[in-house]
Amino acid sequence: MYISDIKDNQLIIKPQKKFTDGKRLLRFPLVKHNISIEQLANIYNKLKLCKDVIVDGKIVLVGYEYFNLIDYFQEKVRMGCRRYNQKYTPLEKFEYHKNQFKKPYTYKNVMDQIFKFKLCSELDPHIVITIINSREILGQKIEIKRFLDMSIGRGSQLMACMMKDIEYVGTDPCEAAFPHTQMIEKYCRYMGSTSAVQLFKCGFETNWPWDGRKFDVMFSSPPYFDVEIYEDNETQSIAKNKTVDEWLDNFLFVCMNKIITMIHSGGLIMMNIDNPTNGHYDYVGPLIKKKFEGADYIGSIFIRKGFNIHTWKVN
Repeated sequence: MYISDIKDNQLIIKPQKKFTDGKRLLRFPLVKHNISIEQLANIYNKLKLCKDVIVDGKIVLVGYEYFNLIDYFQEKVRMGCRRYNQKYTPLEKFEYHKNQFKKPYTYKNVMDQIFKFKLCSELDPHIVITIINSREILGQKIEIKRFLDMSIGRGSQLMACMMKDIEYVGTDPCEAAFPHTQMIEKYCRYMGSTSAVQLFKCGFETNWPWDGRKFDVMFSSPPYFDVEIYEDNETQSIAKNKTVDEWLDNFLFVCMNKIITMIHSGGLIMMNIDNPTNGHYDYVGPLIKKKFEGADYIGSIFIRKGFNIHTWKVN
């Protein structure tokens, strides 16, 4: 059985769908059809106890076992995302090539082959929990109680904040992801979270309601211009800006200036953003070099190759 919805804090469950009959692949092997509800809860509770730490500007894993909880709720959205150097999404590739997959058709073997496709990036909740748990980041003392997220994405920051009962406010215009983001909130409530949460389906740069109370941190994984396309929608930043320079000037820099006004003095702005590995664009360089009034760049935290959290301190 899998969770199809949650109403009045009660699980609405349905039978899981098999992705294979043993002889052929029938459909994409979604996570939610291949782990039990009990396994999901166990993984959730284990992740809440994450003990990863930041040492010398690097995330150090402490007994961490990989499992992307977010994919239980958002996997179709992620697999429906097309990277800039790919003609098809992973879902489309699976349909076109499923007759070429190698047996045995076990979940692990099939997923190992799918992971060879060019998948869109992910920010695992354990990274966010590590940030929340930290009392010092890049030499700056911090205690996170109010968390701002300029780009909810698939909801890793939301889930981590709700696991730790941190107040969370986030924005994102993605029509495809938003219902699943709301499902993440409902599941965390079901699992006992008491976080105050506000979700706004809009771009951060737009005029959305903010009550004026300042935040301790803004931590997000913002769009990478046209590197990952989740949907063709006029609300997306890529639809409004046709070049990377326009995107920087009219979106990312605008968001940065707005964020600075929303973070209290001594708070941090943290962005998980990196250039494409093949040099397709350079937006990190201009972002770091830009002098923002009211905030200073203090360095980055290394997650793994191609993944860094660039950080500013608000004055």
